[in-house]
Amino acid sequence: MVQQMDLDGQVAIVTGAGSGIGLGAAAAFRARGATVLAADLDPTAAAELDGVVGIEADVRSDADMAGVADAAADLGPVGVVMANAGVAAGGRVENVPIEEWQRLLDINVLGVVRTIQPHLPAMRARGAGHLIVTGSSAGLFTDPTGGNAAYATTKAALLGFARNLATQVDGDGLAVHYLAPRLTDTPFPVSAVAWGRSGARAMSDRSVDGADTVEQVIDALLVGMVQGRFLISLTDDTEDQLAAFARSGQP
Repeated sequence: MVQQMDLDGQVAIVTGAGSGIGLGAAAAFRARGATVLAADLDPTAAAELDGVVGIEADVRSDADMAGVADAAADLGPVGVVMANAGVAAGGRVENVPIEEWQRLLDINVLGVVRTIQPHLPAMRARGAGHLIVTGSSAGLFTDPTGGNAAYATTKAALLGFARNLATQVDGDGLAVHYLAPRLTDTPFPVSAVAWGRSGARAMSDRSVDGADTVEQVIDALLVGMVQGRFLISLTDDTEDQLAAFARSGQP
């Protein structure tokens, strides 16, 4: 049973809320009383949920994210900010063009900073709230195939960002959470591209058999929020695996 939280009277902001984990989070926060501001390049699906306000926004745009902050201020006090928008790309280090590295860094890393930064002063002043960074198991563990370098790098960078953010708001009443899903059955993994020596190809044929469901990810997120956990990982034996990595001294 998922532990409950009361978000009545608060605003929850979710980026990448048009589908997948973001859409599931928007619905879950709304079910717990929040007015939800769902930001996405296409927020249509989220906006169809009762009590959810859709806003078209690109996390690469300073102006768009300032607009999200302004819209949130009109709705009420912000209690949850979930920086969830992201993109994926596969490929070995030498095969992924610099422009693609820059795109992933701009969306997956700087997009998270743009999402959270405008809300920090007011949330710190209130002394309450949750800041959620959607990372990945790829940010915790090395891909043994070596074929996911750019994406994994951005998610590892987010782990560092979230750790530093948690340190900075320590004592301010804010909880920071790094959500680390495994492969999840959403449009996300099949919408990516894989870069090889001959260029990019679609990964639309990638199977998601055996993947976690969005519901499993959201259940883990809600439990972790109630418990005040920083690392919310869906990987079995995460602590043992990380400890083994630290002992080995190997990637």
